[in-house]
Amino acid sequence: MSLFKSHLRSIFLIFSYVQLVVFASHPKSPGFHKTSGKKVHSLSSKATGNILQITGGGSAAPQAPKDNDQLKAWLADDVPRVILIKTTFDFTSPKLTCPLRAEENGLNSHEYNWCSKFYSTHKPAQNIIITQLNPSIVWGGDAIMLDGVSDVLIEHCTFSLVGRQMIVTGGMFSSEANTNVFLMNNLFDGRTDWSARCQNRHYWTVLISGPADTVTMANNCFDSTSGRSPKTGGAGSPNVLVHYGETFEIASGSTFLAEGNVIKNAQFENPGDQVTDRGGNAHIPFLDADAQACQGPLGRPCVKNLIIQSSPYKFGLKKVALQAFQKRPPPNVGPIKAASDIVNGVPGGCGVGHI
Repeated sequence: MSLFKSHLRSIFLIFSYVQLVVFASHPKSPGFHKTSGKKVHSLSSKATGNILQITGGGSAAPQAPKDNDQLKAWLADDVPRVILIKTTFDFTSPKLTCPLRAEENGLNSHEYNWCSKFYSTHKPAQNIIITQLNPSIVWGGDAIMLDGVSDVLIEHCTFSLVGRQMIVTGGMFSSEANTNVFLMNNLFDGRTDWSARCQNRHYWTVLISGPADTVTMANNCFDSTSGRSPKTGGAGSPNVLVHYGETFEIASGSTFLAEGNVIKNAQFENPGDQVTDRGGNAHIPFLDADAQACQGPLGRPCVKNLIIQSSPYKFGLKKVALQAFQKRPPPNVGPIKAASDIVNGVPGGCGVGHI
């Protein structure tokens, strides 16, 4: 797909209001190369409401780690911190390899502390680039995995050249839900020489699959991706995490409301990619009548989505999705703009250098 400039709004798992734009093979993502030069020592988001609960290090003095070891130690301890990333921390090394491996038939894999749980809260991450994470290796690693976290903000970060998911939520039980998570103004750069479909576009991208997750996405950009932009569903069950689809992927266990998205120059490669609703419940309006259907359940019409120069994707229009959101207040991250207003850029820009 490509550039999903998103006002993606709330993934409850239940996945709420989305706003996106898609361009295929976009030569330069909006804001990808721009840097502001501003020093940022505290949360800069202008959003209000429950996002303000994310306090991070609170009043702790900002500190810049001197090397990889100190960064790892600070990230793992229990001390409230404001950590400044002022240089490149390179964790790649030809000397480091995973000591455990699966059998040649892919079975009997060894556990490598996978069951350890580190439930985190009040963790903001801003203005960081995560790149070169085993991009040439199948399932070579996730950039950020959230499992049983609460009050987390990931804002103005850039993700590129990642072996698997750029952001993924997980968990098997309701106690492991990811709650009050905000993904805002991030750039998901899918341009790659290694792709699942051999077309130089990243597939895995963003997967929201934890049980009862509540995630808000706003003003994100997806550039040159071929799927999972994002994918929702699974409720913690790996048995339903089937790999398919080009645009939204709404799988079993998720309810999805998308508003104000722009999908431009997105072409599906296989006939099976045409349908975006794969067992979940979605309301993704493109017509006036479908937008007005929101009036009763939500007390307002939905903001229409816009599709330009793209394949005839089929998007869900299920009343049950609206009924689910009737019970939930909208995330307070600003008004949902008309799709035509974000064709050339989302408010605040995407990726590093805009705060």
